[in-house]
Amino acid sequence: MTYLTLVGVTGITLFSLQLLSPMLRHYIVREGGILENLSATFYLFAALLGAWACFGARAEIRRRYVAIPILAGLAFYDEISDGIFQESVLAFRGIELTAFHEWIHAAYNLWRDLDPPWAKLLVLVAVASITGALAIRYRDRIRAFVRLLKRDTSYQLVVTGIALAAIALVLDRELRTDRFTFYEEWLEMNTAMAMLTATVLIPESGTPPRAFQAAFWICVAIAVALGPVFACRAADCPVP
Repeated sequence: MTYLTLVGVTGITLFSLQLLSPMLRHYIVREGGILENLSATFYLFAALLGAWACFGARAEIRRRYVAIPILAGLAFYDEISDGIFQESVLAFRGIELTAFHEWIHAAYNLWRDLDPPWAKLLVLVAVASITGALAIRYRDRIRAFVRLLKRDTSYQLVVTGIALAAIALVLDRELRTDRFTFYEEWLEMNTAMAMLTATVLIPESGTPPRAFQAAFWICVAIAVALGPVFACRAADCPVP
């Protein structure tokens, strides 16, 4: 319920603000804008809070939930990588390979451009065969994870976040307009909020220290305040 409330409040607020003027829309949705900064902030604190929760928990809890802060940390890197590596040393057919999602785009481009057409089908069959073989090999672990997923809210949120990130990945690739850029960045922020909420709900995590909570809200304020600065640095700002 907490997560759904956050999704609703932030979605209505940011969607309404970006409709008011082209400049506000630019500040909110552009690379380095408010939405992207908030996503990075949520991922960072999800990783830190998850690590703190796992460090203080029993070994069984630590083993079960350590994947969540690791995923959050990787997502944080993916979110900020474009800002860190302004000029990538790795590139493939015009795609700079600084972030994990760009590797996915590059792999898709490589598959899409295969010739003759039957080569695409061959690759799909190979991928499906490997996936099926791995699923059979690790079927017991998959069944155990499904059982965990049915009763564990943290991993339900993680899976929800992964699904939202997959939709955002498609929007990022196929629908590059201002309207869909907002939806893409908003979905990514929802993914980050899901990861953060998942870490809060890790059993035995307890209440985060007040200093941690204060640092979180300070960073959220900074992320919002610096959104216009980073957005205008990444692209020309519209005239108000």
